Amino acid sequence: MGGIKKYFALIGESRNYNAISSKYMLQDLEESERNKIILQINEENTRYSNAPEPAIFLFVKHRISYLFNKFSNEYLDKKSTKPPFDRLVDDPFFKNIQDLLRSTVNLSLEIKKDPNTMNYYFYFTERNNPHQIDMAALSAGKKV
Repeated sequence: MGGIKKYFALIGESRNYNAISSKYMLQDLEESERNKIILQINEENTRYSNAPEPAIFLFVKHRISYLFNKFSNEYLDKKSTKPPFDRLVDDPFFKNIQDLLRSTVNLSLEIKKDPNTMNYYFYFTERNNPHQIDMAALSAGKKV
């Protein structure tokens, strides 16, 4: 948990929140995609990055999307009777992120899959308010 918390703390200097995409599309070669993201994390600088969003966001979206896809496939193939999202919220990686978001900024991370594509969509909600938070609409001074 300390590693993820460290990366999220480092993005505090980032001012390109408006470029953070809510969409993540699964690729054919998961391991290759993950390795590219890890390389980007290692090369990222807190003062400058030519990437449109901090690499840690890509990493989180990548990992959660592939987990959700795996759980969905296992559910469809009758290898699991537990619905995919229920399995996701019990997964330690997702649970740790949720706990950190809730305890520090009172937010919850939500994920939805487009049923017709391999696109996954991520957004935040306030814990006590189901309305979606549009990060791009907030100014840097109003970030939660």
